[in-house]
Amino acid sequence: MATQAYYTWVSRGRHFSRPTWLVEIKARAKAAGVPFLGDLGDEAHLKSSNPLDHTPFSNTEYPLALSDYWINAIDLGDGPWSDRLLADCRAGKNRWVKYLLFRGKSYSRRNNWTQQSGPDQHLHISGMTDHLHDSIGDYNPFVRTPAVHSPGTRTLREQSPLMQGEDVVFVQKALDMQSIPADGVYGAKTANGIRWFQGSRKLEIDGICGPATWKAFGIAVRY
Repeated sequence: MATQAYYTWVSRGRHFSRPTWLVEIKARAKAAGVPFLGDLGDEAHLKSSNPLDHTPFSNTEYPLALSDYWINAIDLGDGPWSDRLLADCRAGKNRWVKYLLFRGKSYSRRNNWTQQSGPDQHLHISGMTDHLHDSIGDYNPFVRTPAVHSPGTRTLREQSPLMQGEDVVFVQKALDMQSIPADGVYGAKTANGIRWFQGSRKLEIDGICGPATWKAFGIAVRY
């Protein structure tokens, strides 16, 4: 049975607003080809006796109760971006996120992002009511940004998948006499270049750029 809040909303023209974070997340999801499943609920949602997310008069508004009508949640297809969103929330980022639901699990700010059972298999993002007008800046969980690794911060070796990063570019440029392209990918040519370098410095020849090899390049080891 619909609540009085539903009938009041209908009598006022059924208007509502979307917060800035939702508009930006929706646009970035679309650009990445992530399915948009909805934000405003269907009539069953709207007429629920306990209106929750996807209604402009939700009972779950937090931390501020709203006097205007807002849709403060979005449903998207699930994928690795769901895990990135959760990891960033746990790292203290994404202050606009109230809770996340995906793969039958629930993760809430008020529960310190601990895992609990949840109803949705798709990704459901619910927003904080005190961040309605906040932009998410250049944040984009739908595009995985390659990690930036500075020289001397890890051991480099030929493996699968191939290691990539700024540290690989440094090694390749340092080995320019070996005609190795500085493409930032630690493949067979780079490993062979490291073997040549290790031999020229009387190091163990293994094709692995570890602490001793970094030091031979004049780089401080930071791991």
